[in-house]
Amino acid sequence: MNKYRSIDLLLQYLARSIARGDIAVADRWLDDEQAIGFYKPAAPELSAYVSIHGQPPGQYDVDLEYPALDDNDVGNIPTKSENIGIEHLIDLLVMHFDLHDIAG
Repeated sequence: MNKYRSIDLLLQYLARSIARGDIAVADRWLDDEQAIGFYKPAAPELSAYVSIHGQPPGQYDVDLEYPALDDNDVGNIPTKSENIGIEHLIDLLVMHFDLHDIAG
């Protein structure tokens, strides 16, 4: 994959979770240098799209998708965040995908 440095940084943070199969990289955005998608292999409807398109340097945009939930059903669940730093993005992805031990 040929990705911008900030997307590569995100992939480094998530490398262990990807290698374990906790999450997978979606094929849809493989050719987009400024975006990437992830999904939970056991529940592909649980996914996330991350982009740096139009974001300030070091900032990300994320859309979180939940299985079988309409916009009216998500309540207080965050589904979209813009202009967030890597730490906040990682926190959202860890919660969204129920990831453990991403750093080590």
